[in-house]
Amino acid sequence: MDHPFVPARWLDDRRPRIQPANGEAPRLGRVMASVAHPDAGTTPFGPSELQGLAAVLSLLGRVSDFEALIDKLPTSPRDNRLHIGYTEAAERLNIPEKWLRERISTLPHRKFGKFVQFAEEDLRAISEMHLVKPVTEK
Repeated sequence: MDHPFVPARWLDDRRPRIQPANGEAPRLGRVMASVAHPDAGTTPFGPSELQGLAAVLSLLGRVSDFEALIDKLPTSPRDNRLHIGYTEAAERLNIPEKWLRERISTLPHRKFGKFVQFAEEDLRAISEMHLVKPVTEK
């Protein structure tokens, strides 16, 4: 039987051998007591290890539930600063800081003496200034 997530061709001879802890031949309908790599000896799992394995498999089976749970987690609190400097502005715009510094005279920004700062509106305006729309042929 193929693994539900891994194609059989990837497993080749690396499939684990399943053997009950008491040494009997495996039978359907019984809980497996150990799983071992073909090259390794049998190592019996206790009830707590089996419960952990069952929990992991259950979580893997409910990936969409897990993603939904992550979406419900509270996000980090927003930064309350009104203005940010070159470094963070460049990071938020996903551009090199040098690019901002070289073109500052043509970009919207705030200036407090010699200090250049950017507000949220400035970043949006910079982004809009460089919007390229595709040309549609008629």
